[in-house]
Amino acid sequence: MTLHQPEPPSEEALTRWLQKHVDLLAAERKEEQDQSRLLLSKCSPKQLERNGLAVLGLGALNVSIGLGGKILAELERPAAYHTSPIIPPHTLRPGDIVQLEDHATDPTKPLKTKASGSSDAYRPAPGVVFKVSDSKLVIALGANNKKKPDGSGSEAPELPHRIRVVKVANEATFDRMEATLARLAKQLGLTIKTSRSKPGDGSSSESEVEGQGDGEGQGSKGSSPSSNLIRALVAQTPPTWAKDVTMPLPLFNTGLNESQQRAITFALASNHFALIHGPPGTGKTTAVAELVLQLALGQEKRVLVCGASNLAADNVMERIIERGGDALRAKGLGITRIGHPARVLQSLVTSTLDYQSQNSSEGSLLKDVREELQASMKVLRPDRDAPAAGNKSTSYRGQASSRAGGKGRMSGSERRQRWDEVRALRKEYRKRERGLTKAVISRASIVVATCHGAGGRQLNNVEFDAVIIDEACQATEAACWIPIMRARAEGKVILAGDHLQLPPTVKGYRHSQDKRKSAKPNKSKKQEANADEAASRLSNISLNGDGDAQDNEEDEGEGGSFEASKAKGRDKQRVVLRPPRSLETTLFSRLLGLYGPGCKNLLDVQYRMNQEIMTFPNEALYESQLKAHESNCSIRLFDLDNYELARPETEEEEKDDVRLAPIVFIDTAGSDMFETSASASDDVDSIVGRESKTNVHEVELVHAHVETLLQAGLRPSQIGVLSPYSAQVSLLADRLSGFRDAASGERVEIGTVDGMQGRENEAIVISLVRSNEEGNVGFLAEKRRLNVAMTRPKRQLCVIGDSTTCRDSGDEYLGKWMDHLEENALVDLALLRNQ
Repeated sequence: MTLHQPEPPSEEALTRWLQKHVDLLAAERKEEQDQSRLLLSKCSPKQLERNGLAVLGLGALNVSIGLGGKILAELERPAAYHTSPIIPPHTLRPGDIVQLEDHATDPTKPLKTKASGSSDAYRPAPGVVFKVSDSKLVIALGANNKKKPDGSGSEAPELPHRIRVVKVANEATFDRMEATLARLAKQLGLTIKTSRSKPGDGSSSESEVEGQGDGEGQGSKGSSPSSNLIRALVAQTPPTWAKDVTMPLPLFNTGLNESQQRAITFALASNHFALIHGPPGTGKTTAVAELVLQLALGQEKRVLVCGASNLAADNVMERIIERGGDALRAKGLGITRIGHPARVLQSLVTSTLDYQSQNSSEGSLLKDVREELQASMKVLRPDRDAPAAGNKSTSYRGQASSRAGGKGRMSGSERRQRWDEVRALRKEYRKRERGLTKAVISRASIVVATCHGAGGRQLNNVEFDAVIIDEACQATEAACWIPIMRARAEGKVILAGDHLQLPPTVKGYRHSQDKRKSAKPNKSKKQEANADEAASRLSNISLNGDGDAQDNEEDEGEGGSFEASKAKGRDKQRVVLRPPRSLETTLFSRLLGLYGPGCKNLLDVQYRMNQEIMTFPNEALYESQLKAHESNCSIRLFDLDNYELARPETEEEEKDDVRLAPIVFIDTAGSDMFETSASASDDVDSIVGRESKTNVHEVELVHAHVETLLQAGLRPSQIGVLSPYSAQVSLLADRLSGFRDAASGERVEIGTVDGMQGRENEAIVISLVRSNEEGNVGFLAEKRRLNVAMTRPKRQLCVIGDSTTCRDSGDEYLGKWMDHLEENALVDLALLRNQ
């Protein structure tokens, strides 16, 4: 494959490129701050709870010490205030940042309660969601009070009697990304302006370069200035590959196909970086796990493995342990997961740094301190059996009555003394834990973390031979640089992802449309409206990186097909590094745009969907290079063991039955099933500026089709329902709530297209929502969003939408999809259903 030779950037061009990243991060941070502030100040707690952003009226059942000396508050719905212990539906998940507030306070005013150990008023207590169940939330508490002159302060808040848990934005990620870019600028010898630049000179301060903003300095040597790795990543020097590289060890996973094996040897041969392009269902994470084992066991390299999210990191770690856990143990090589235990899958908790430190041979050093901590916390723990309804002076549930030993309520001075003891013990605990952390990390040949987590102080002064980032197209470039700065000077970086699926979520996109409008003077207002509403504007991306992903001006507004780009006859030597238009421009897509197909290897066998479902995305986006594996090429719903209807006797019978056909299109054209706007003046969607659409008619059509599948024998958990709009998802969740397996409790999985990226199901129903006379399709104009939606099912894809609206939009990709559905799907006209 051809490797393009981009023009090396000048120092000025590099500075503009890096400064634009910093500016975009600042704009994104401000957008998140503004949205969070608006939500907390303008929305009532009830509105937040209705939208899944808060849980109200909780009480503290227990407070204890968890892994890493973390204070855990176990919250429940007290029977004194609620008829059911079941917590209402919400979006809180382990790892989410929250704040704990007094349920009785006005959220728009400061909290007016005393902090333990201090007479000062304190802000709502910050925390991290640790565990979630139907009836309980466990929150890892953080410090929330103002520090005293000596630098001390309360380590944990005194919880209100009734508690409100609210989901909030996390700014630590922005601090770490900005600090990482500042370190990169320093290594490149550049001067950029950041939020912590020294006043007056515009340069980056030393604290900014070495610090992380959230108190966790990166502090590692990272790549040396002008290292070959960094130079290749910023287009100063081209990447190279060694010749005649073979797999150092026999495959740990003997089921890998040829393209997966080629991708692994391609990555092993890279001297600087390599891209592994994994379209939906092609076993990208499986290939990454094998690559990690070959590097660690075969080449004896130290590997840092990162995911764009905690789930991505956990998925690859599970595969590594599944295939190579025994081999790693036999060689005495460790694998360690960096990150808050709340953010890690329960099955991997024993692999976390906290757990390994506590249970290592040196871990007994922590035992005595931990026991003292537990004893001190037991005295402060609320009496779970003592009701305190109506007692306004109560902090914990039951603190107003009696504590252990039948004594009265602990006095303020006594409580301050006890919290001082807890604080001192936790300080000693963390001091000893840091020593254990170094010992555990030193034994780990494989370290797994999120991109953000790789910047923690646990890895200070630790360097890696290889940095591998899975789901790299779901992480911003700035986030990817955090683990990259952990690579040694002669190390390598491997990025795995698919730039033709959804990019990282960006809230603060403010790219001007002026340039695009001037480049396309004949563009209709309808097309402009569709393009403006699309969540990602970088839609003109080709399989081999010849479109907008590289941010070259000559490509703006051009078509996204590989053939179209080749037909332009563009001089590849003129490709240059340009400032990103948005944080949606990922490192993966930028490198692919700069260097072309020669820097990547495509995984071309997909193991998820049948041939019929795969055909359109394969032809439209992947140049027909994908092929369905024989194990799933011809799978159908009636192959499932629980399918209760008779198998079709002929192919025509299969194609004419909505319970059997691989693709179903319920077309609402001409039936007056128009969309409606769901936003209200005080709605959460309205406050954060999200466009919210619903289509109640499509909700009923979805309900009818899901009911048909269930009657055919499918279990609720085998069916997924998607829509581009959160308001439509809410309607669908209410309407389909009755479809639940009584024995197992399984439900139909319902979510937005964005939220379902990486998921799959036997049958998927998509509600497109948009139906209007103007041809406005909004999010549907984003081909990557459609690609995610149509590649989730294994055996049946059911699409419900208005073909006329889609065609009238003027979007070429959407029009081609309608043509494909009409030719290849079982088309069921909603108009005829109503007659």
